[in-house]
Amino acid sequence: MSYKDLSDQDNGCEVIYRMTIRTKSGKVIRRANGQPFRIVIRRKP
Repeated sequence: MSYKDLSDQDNGCEVIYRMTIRTKSGKVIRRANGQPFRIVIRRKP
């Protein structure tokens, strides 16, 4: 499940919320309190 936050779209950022993160080694990381991770993707000009 991921969705974009529209509040940061105007300044060239894309925000994605994920409940889990998978590392390169294959481990799945999840927060103990159940809150999603906020991932900000900034585009280079």
